Amino acid sequence: MVAVFIVVTAIYGHPLLPIDDGYTTLHDAQVLILHGGHDPNYAGVSPLDGETSLVHLALLTLLVPIGGEWASYLVSWLAVLVYVLGVVRLARLFRIGQGSTVGAVVVALLSGAIGYQLLNGMETGLAMATVVWLLALAIERRHIVWLGLLSGVAPFVRPELGLLAALLIVAVSWQLARAGEYRRVLILVCAALVGAAPWIIWSYLATGHLLPTTVSAKAAWFAEQGLPKRTKLHYTWVSVGHF
Repeated sequence: MVAVFIVVTAIYGHPLLPIDDGYTTLHDAQVLILHGGHDPNYAGVSPLDGETSLVHLALLTLLVPIGGEWASYLVSWLAVLVYVLGVVRLARLFRIGQGSTVGAVVVALLSGAIGYQLLNGMETGLAMATVVWLLALAIERRHIVWLGLLSGVAPFVRPELGLLAALLIVAVSWQLARAGEYRRVLILVCAALVGAAPWIIWSYLATGHLLPTTVSAKAAWFAEQGLPKRTKLHYTWVSVGHF
């Protein structure tokens, strides 16, 4: 991964974020670290307002002092590393062999628009890494505490991952309960609450909301509430088809 990072960086030089969303998050991180959380351009508005991923914002904030786009670039590559390690972990769980594991990593990195999703300056790479590790930990069922902690953090990587995390907690809890391991069920649930707690507190103190306000922000930005019902249904079917 270090070699790939060096080659890609040498080819493209100074990192540039391909879409403005990445610069929006970078701006919010700069407000947090350089302006004490108070944006001089938007008085009374928290930099957390409208943010999709509090985890991505927090990591970006820690690295902002090294330079704007470079901070975003390094967070993206950190996500790539964690994502690849998760793919390798899944491959080992299914014992598919070393050659097939390499193939799985290549597919995981190069299929479709995955390269863009990993290096677009947004939280999508972290979301992909979170999904892979949630699946690995749920299939393995050995590290219940880590599964619980990651499940609690998942909605703050991307809100929709909360549904995946909840389903996995239910599935694993059911399997543990059938085996009579009720103590591990309790540990799993408590770990999830512990994993979510810091992010819930941060969100509530900054915005007054328990979860990220990205949905309301996107609704205001795209302003599609007044579109005809037929148009909304068309957009829905197109999105499902793309998925």
